[in-house]
Amino acid sequence: GVVQLAIALSEEKEDHILAATAWALGQIGRHTPEHAKAVAVANVLPRLLQLYLKTGSSEDLQAKVDITDKWYSNMDNGLINAILFIDLKKAFDTIDHEILLNKLSRYGFKCKTIELFRDYLTGRTQITVVNNIPSDSSDITCGVPQGSILGPLLFLLYINDLPNCNLISDGHLYADDTSLTYADNDINQLLP
Repeated sequence: GVVQLAIALSEEKEDHILAATAWALGQIGRHTPEHAKAVAVANVLPRLLQLYLKTGSSEDLQAKVDITDKWYSNMDNGLINAILFIDLKKAFDTIDHEILLNKLSRYGFKCKTIELFRDYLTGRTQITVVNNIPSDSSDITCGVPQGSILGPLLFLLYINDLPNCNLISDGHLYADDTSLTYADNDINQLLP
């Protein structure tokens, strides 16, 4: 998957103009200003939304309005927003089978149901063909079969607990697009 990470620091706000600094972090794990590229951005929220938001249903639009309202509310209360945007490319291919099955157990699925899902997910193999020469087959240990109603359902069950992460004050999940927002009045609390 591709993780787009931006930390938006509000510096001033007059009417609808917001000047801010966004740090585009080059690597996860390098969360200090020394390792970040500071970029001056005018009206940072709409630009961040361009990375994250896509036009869709009225439910999608409402989710976008809700998250934008939350960001502005945080800033109105003197808080700094740290926003993690996650746009998982080929999201269904990222699902680890064992983690998913463990989550199904924690959600209260019965053993027989979990075994049905295990059978559905396992036993699939893949090969690569280069110059008409196939590789040895290898087991597929991540991902769900696509093209059925179960793929999106299993993906949502897989990421459903993401907003409960201890470091996150507010999470918004929509299909394979996710944003996680943590707000604090001290920038040092936002950087790991």
